[in-house]
Amino acid sequence: MRLNNPGLRSHAVEILHVHNTNRVIAFRRWDDQQEFIIAASLNNHPFTGGYVIENRRIEDARWQEVFNSDAEDFGGNKSGNYGMDIFSSNGRINTVIPANGFIVLARR
Repeated sequence: MRLNNPGLRSHAVEILHVHNTNRVIAFRRWDDQQEFIIAASLNNHPFTGGYVIENRRIEDARWQEVFNSDAEDFGGNKSGNYGMDIFSSNGRINTVIPANGFIVLARR
């Protein structure tokens, strides 16, 4: 995935969210053509009801899950956003994050 997406190889990286108790981190990677949000959890339970990441640097946009480490293809439990469009607004995005895994959202 990194080979086909220069935005994921860019040196531009920004931490958007860290929550020690929930064991969640989210960061943004981008270049002049692509932007991604990566959200990872070391929690033993998925956030199936959604997990709100709030940061003033998250612009109003449409995002799509392009990778989920918990996908069936990887032997996972299929906890995720299933490629649906997810909208960020007012510096907030609400997304499903799998247990002990991560997702990659691409800005559309």
